[in-house]
Amino acid sequence: MKQPAPQVLLLDIETSPLITATYELFDTTIPYKWVLQEWFIICAAFKWEGGNKINTVSVLDDPRGWVKGQYNDYCVVKSLHNAISEADVLVGHNMAAFDWKKFMARAIYHKLKPLNPPKIIDTLKEARKFKFTSNKLDSLCKHLGLERKIEHSSDMWLKILRGDDSAVRE
Repeated sequence: MKQPAPQVLLLDIETSPLITATYELFDTTIPYKWVLQEWFIICAAFKWEGGNKINTVSVLDDPRGWVKGQYNDYCVVKSLHNAISEADVLVGHNMAAFDWKKFMARAIYHKLKPLNPPKIIDTLKEARKFKFTSNKLDSLCKHLGLERKIEHSSDMWLKILRGDDSAVRE
């Protein structure tokens, strides 16, 4: 009997920065009590291997969630939880060290049902096995002749947090 093909989910999440109070910009350890705003998952994009549709979810998708605070990422985390629960394999750049751990931290925070961990294929970890000039996703895509990462300014999230909607148009 032929085994069904594994369900492979391509995933990327974007998180907010942690906002803290500090007296210095160097050589400092910031006590937790100085955390002014915890990080949260702003948005995510995912696609099933072989499918054409790119799914997106954002904190902006749930206006009712804003009643609880503009940093309420429950709808994002719940949507990801539903998709990941159907996946046998997760694929992403820095998936093992970042996306998976950040997602799981928020799933625990929101008291969502534990998931059986899928197999993770981390494209950053795989790229590091070789000697590319750069292991950044956009650099790898350019070098390998693949579709490029969408450009955005490095301070886009700061603009968003400050309420500058020009960041959304970048």
